[in-house]
Amino acid sequence: MSFTVLVSFQAKPGQAPTLMGLLKEVQPRIIEAGCRSITLFQDRENANRLIEIEEWDSEQAQQQYVADLMASGAFDDIGGILDGEVGIHILDAVQSARA
Repeated sequence: MSFTVLVSFQAKPGQAPTLMGLLKEVQPRIIEAGCRSITLFQDRENANRLIEIEEWDSEQAQQQYVADLMASGAFDDIGGILDGEVGIHILDAVQSARA
């Protein structure tokens, strides 16, 4: 069973392109770490808000990736880009439908 994570980022004014570039750059590493899919969205009403939806093989794989990412220092400078904390939401599917 897959594991879904929604991650929200609020960039400082004018920093959304920089943040988007950084997030796109790490997507291949996220896939290598056990993420089945990752989609990056930009809010239509607030262009400085970016949302990622990640489908992981397991919660353990996601947690290990986050621990490795923080230990690597890859996001040490992200504070200058963000306007607030990163929001991480663990989701459980309760209903699904497709056309």
